Amino acid sequence: EGPDGSYDGSMMAGAATADGNKESDAYLDDLISSLMTQSRDQRGTIWNCGRCEKQIKTKSHMVDHIESAHLQNTSRSCPHCGKPQKNRNCLRVHVSTYHREKSAGLAQIHDSQL
Repeated sequence: EGPDGSYDGSMMAGAATADGNKESDAYLDDLISSLMTQSRDQRGTIWNCGRCEKQIKTKSHMVDHIESAHLQNTSRSCPHCGKPQKNRNCLRVHVSTYHREKSAGLAQIHDSQL
């Protein structure tokens, strides 16, 4: 974390690349987890962002929010075409949308591989 509380992915040893650096992904996942809290209200479980006032019902959407809105240099390049994507979720959607046939013969892309 930088002095202003921002996160710069370049500060990670072995910053994640298109090949899915698992060590840096684990660091990123731990950092994201530290930036959100879970609470319950009459509507059920709510995830709260530790950087802003955002509240979201699903954990995966909160992870996407934190990675997109509050973390820098976490973009990923598509392993098929090289097009940069804003975050891991955008990469999953991009591959599923544009490279479905190419990825059919490959192992599924999981969080640990992105």
